[in-house]
Amino acid sequence: MSGPDGGKVKVIQFYPRYVFAHLSGPKIHIVLDIEPIHPGEDECAAALRLLGRLRRIYGPRFFDGISADAWYAKGPFLRAVDKLGWWWIVVLKREDMEVYQEALQLSRGQRPCATFRDEPRDRQVQLWEVKDLHFSDGYTQNQPVAVVISDERWTERRVVGGQKCVKPQQSRWMWVACEDLGAYLAEVIYQGGHRRWGIENQAFNELTQSYHLTHCYHHDPTSMLVQMLILIFGFALFTAFALHSQLVRLEKLTLKALAHQLDLALEEDLPWNLWFHSG
Repeated sequence: MSGPDGGKVKVIQFYPRYVFAHLSGPKIHIVLDIEPIHPGEDECAAALRLLGRLRRIYGPRFFDGISADAWYAKGPFLRAVDKLGWWWIVVLKREDMEVYQEALQLSRGQRPCATFRDEPRDRQVQLWEVKDLHFSDGYTQNQPVAVVISDERWTERRVVGGQKCVKPQQSRWMWVACEDLGAYLAEVIYQGGHRRWGIENQAFNELTQSYHLTHCYHHDPTSMLVQMLILIFGFALFTAFALHSQLVRLEKLTLKALAHQLDLALEEDLPWNLWFHSG
């Protein structure tokens, strides 16, 4: 950046680098745990430490599988998830991967296996599924995978220069899934693949906009981790409180208004024994 005299000034910035495990369901969204990314390692290494700890704490059946973005479409990582006993669905984006090109070629000219309207996302969807594919040399040679291709169309409405504009939109998604999920309908992989965005919409966005996620209050690694854990703990408590609030469930109270009421309650001068009184 430029200094007062117009010259360049070196500024050190601090960014939290963590892998998040987010439980994304139809009624509940909660961050289960986080793991810092150590200097010199990639996200996959930190993610495997996190998944191993989750398995020790919650057991193998607390959730059935994971949904991850394209960064985790790597054979060694997926092989490790298999050993942990979970199913997996990963976004497939790398066009240089053989499994990507093979799925496109085998699906070309074929009729979609499913056509439906996704009402929550307001999109018309067509799915193609290709099974018994080889993922990569880093994965198990005799363990095939399935690829689901989604063609999604919708209408985007905008106001440009005071005029309403309607523009048709189209996108293509591809996911690679473990062999066990190949026994399910392609719609299951479609839904599970899009669940990956739950961590963006119901975790990162809320934590950034309402919990100051991007601000580093301390620069020591241990202090940063403690800060993040306290932040996640507060986020989980508020989510649980809101989930059990009848006014929130009946849509008579917004989450923003609920947060404001809790802020006002914290300002009240109450003895500590009343804060923890459960009667």
